[in-house]
Amino acid sequence: MFASPNHPYTRALLLEVPRLEPKKRKFTSLNSEIPSPLKPPPGYSFHARCQHAFPCCKTERRL
Repeated sequence: MFASPNHPYTRALLLEVPRLEPKKRKFTSLNSEIPSPLKPPPGYSFHARCQHAFPCCKTERRL
């Protein structure tokens, strides 16, 4: 997972891990809305934020 993350959300999280390097890094956002925790969307909660989501991700919730 750390050497070669496939999911865009995992890649985005790993890019924001604090580093000891003093070099400034550019923040990269996912450019989409965060799902509501009070009324989550059907299917995979983050399907709207995933550029690799399949049509089934909008209806099927998998763990």
